[in-house]
Amino acid sequence: MAEVTAYLTLIGKRIYRPVRPALQPLLQLIKVWHFLAIIILLELAAIFWPLSSAIVIKNNLAAWPWSKSAQSSTEFVLGQPAVIAGKISAWEKVLTEKNESRDVFLNLAILSYQLYRDDQSRLFWERAFYLDPELVSSLPRPPKL
Repeated sequence: MAEVTAYLTLIGKRIYRPVRPALQPLLQLIKVWHFLAIIILLELAAIFWPLSSAIVIKNNLAAWPWSKSAQSSTEFVLGQPAVIAGKISAWEKVLTEKNESRDVFLNLAILSYQLYRDDQSRLFWERAFYLDPELVSSLPRPPKL
């Protein structure tokens, strides 16, 4: 650990020496509470704008490439569109058998929305609404395009 500390100190001195004349006046103006305020603001921003699960998994895999949990979660996220597409094809087979079913249309609308197929999702939603307007109107609608 002592060798690492000495090495990092040497690297820091080599980096800081050329920029010292430019940074010295700035560092004299900045106080410790400025750094703390910046850290608090960054943490608040992270709370209100969280990263997507795909980005978190990608970062975990980059940080711990040997981790089995990071690898399995990456495989899970990358495999989700294929699983959803398989569910859509299964529900479309049910649709050909049952001809017109509100539940099938609702399931197809949800699965299509998960794959970001908004037009197809809206079409299935409207067909389900046509079959049973009372039940479907009580459910949350997909956002308008």
